[in-house]
Parts: sequence; C-alpha cells; structure tokens
Amino acid sequence: MSRSLSTAAKAAIYGPQTGEAFLILLKISHASISSLYFVNDAQNVTSTVDGSSQTYLAFPFLIEMPDDTDENVPTVKLMIDNVDRSIMDEIRSTLTGAPTITTWIVLASSPNTIERGPDIFTCRSLEYDQFAIEAELIYEDILNLQFPADSFNPNNFAGIF
Repeated sequence: MSRSLSTAAKAAIYGPQTGEAFLILLKISHASISSLYFVNDAQNVTSTVDGSSQTYLAFPFLIEMPDDTDENVPTVKLMIDNVDRSIMDEIRSTLTGAPTITTWIVLASSPNTIERGPDIFTCRSLEYDQFAIEAELIYEDILNLQFPADSFNPNNFAGIF
C-alpha cells in the first residue's frame, strides 16, 4: 500500500542526517470519559489533525505499528508509562467496554500536516502493573463481516415482496 509523504518528511527520511522529529499523536476516546490527547514528546503540541485545534499533552508512550501486509488483520502494541496513578484509576472506575484509539504521525515542525493517519483502533486487551499499561489494539475486522449486511426477506424489506 503506497502512502504519500510531504516533501519535508521525504527529506528527513532520505537525508544522511536530519533535525526533524516524527511525532505520534494519540487520542483515546470512550463514551464514559472525555477524550484524552497525548503526544510522545517532551513538550505539549497543538495540532488540528482531529478537525479542531487540540493540545496534545506530552506523555511517555511507545507504539509498535503493524506490518503492512495483506495476510491478516494487523495488531498494534501500545505501552503507556504508569507514572501517574490517575490514568489507571480512570481506567478502573469508568471504562466499561473497549476504548477507541486514534493515531496520527506528524512532523514536529509541521504538526498540522498528517504524514500517516488517522489510524483508528479498538482496544482488544489491556494489562497493567505498577510500571506500565499495555494494550493490544486492532483495526476493525472487516474481513470477517457478513456480506451483504442484511438479508432480503419480508421482515426486513416488505416492499419488495
């Protein structure tokens, strides 16, 4: 699958050295909490990649993006440092069901230009200890959806019978 990159991103990737940094913007959404916005950087970043100007809080996390293959549904590993107990307390007390995780990759010099994304994931599993919160994320499994989605029968489509 081909991806288009900005000229600045191509120069940073193909150059022998660069002062450019690629940042991952992370949005955690769930019906029971207001969305959480993080960036894997040492300082906060303001960006409009989500449709409006939003400040992404600097917070340590690692994300292992999936291989770009056609063989199976890719999975992503997300690890967030559990340095602040409020994150784990929020997860325990309010989350019922799986949160939605959205990521964008941007350049530090141009945080409003999307280099990759949005990648939208659902949290399949969540494990934690006193040091880290680890989540396994999946794309929507469109390969196993029923097709067609509806059955054409008198109960669903009375007008065609």
